[in-house]
Amino acid sequence: MTQTPQEIRILLGPVARGLIEGVDRNRPSALDVAITTLKNQVRDLSEQASPVAPDQPTSDERILSVLKTQSRAIREMSELAVAEMKMTRLLISALLKDSDNDDPRLRELSETVIDQIYENSSILSADDRDGLLQKEEAFLTATRLELERGPDACKTNEGREIER
Repeated sequence: MTQTPQEIRILLGPVARGLIEGVDRNRPSALDVAITTLKNQVRDLSEQASPVAPDQPTSDERILSVLKTQSRAIREMSELAVAEMKMTRLLISALLKDSDNDDPRLRELSETVIDQIYENSSILSADDRDGLLQKEEAFLTATRLELERGPDACKTNEGREIER
């Protein structure tokens, strides 16, 4: 059995044909050289385009920084929620008590504790806290006025709504 050399023909696409355009002899090696040249050019351009300076954080460092910031905010929020729950339980227990002696002091204590926690945390800015206090005051005022009017005011409003 003698082996005869077989010529294998490979059809090249338009990009590969463009790389070896004008080469008549030894087209496979010309294609190999062209591909190697292109790889080297891409590597050189990528090194020139994005040199990493030592003072610039990498993407991993930026992600780590964001994660640390987010975890600190979550920790502060959970501490705030726990403190608010404790103060709410304290106020509820004071309301369930028979005597009314400690109510103002407990309310002031709970508000002071919550305010200190908000001030120490970076969750809300001072402007945000002021806005929340204004909304709370508006809600309390509206509720107080509605309670002063009594149940007849609600019936009057219902009557007006039905007429519409």
